[in-house]
Amino acid sequence: MPWAAGRSTLLIVFRPGGVEDVVAGLNRAYEHDDDYRSALHGLPSTGAALTAHPFGLATAAERTTHMAETIVLDDGGLKITAFQVNHEPVYPAVGYRFDYKGRSVVFSRDTIRWPNVVTHSADADVLIHEAQSEDARRVMLEALRRNGQDQRRRSRNSRP
Repeated sequence: MPWAAGRSTLLIVFRPGGVEDVVAGLNRAYEHDDDYRSALHGLPSTGAALTAHPFGLATAAERTTHMAETIVLDDGGLKITAFQVNHEPVYPAVGYRFDYKGRSVVFSRDTIRWPNVVTHSADADVLIHEAQSEDARRVMLEALRRNGQDQRRRSRNSRP
């Protein structure tokens, strides 16, 4: 419902490769909802609310170091820097730094303590760092093992 908030432009989703499939799926999932809400409120349908903005992050050599970075947006005083984090075997795994009017916020996805996170958040005003409880992880793995579903080493493309 971007129109309900007064937004008339598509929301841009920045992510390394693969974002096109994610955005297309979300747009498709909410296609009918947009039509229904438009009909209910008498406003024109806005169509898809998201647009993909894929970006390259790391060369093959940089990928193994997990230290690459790239500026994905530098417009109107807003600068967004994407930086690689280590979440092996998942790739790409990234964090983002948002700089605007002398302030900064860093958001890092799930990763181990990693120099690239430290570097990009060193002088940030706010750091939001996703983490996972080790106790919760152990409970989850034990439940999987008890049910014969230890999937830690399966690729996302393999199916049981």
